[in-house]
Amino acid sequence: MSTKSDKNRWEKIKQKGSVHYKTKDAEPIDLMKAGNILHDWCIGNLIKRAFRNRKEIGLNIRDIDKMAHEVEMLRAIFLEQATKMGGKDENNPS
Repeated sequence: MSTKSDKNRWEKIKQKGSVHYKTKDAEPIDLMKAGNILHDWCIGNLIKRAFRNRKEIGLNIRDIDKMAHEVEMLRAIFLEQATKMGGKDENNPS
């Protein structure tokens, strides 16, 4: 079961995403999260962007920003799962 802080964290992370992914209906990112494929999607995108930003090719700040966003999504997934398993919430470490 997700906690209120998990839902708030997730909503804040989604707000940082690209506008072209946002719809009035279900957002693709929510569908991937609900289908338990968001983790793999994030990892795949991180690998793709890291490969694209190798030294000999050059850095792309948009890719770096997207990578940071994907890491935030992975962190949110991890924290949500830890909370479900009785782990500590980052906002309530007691």
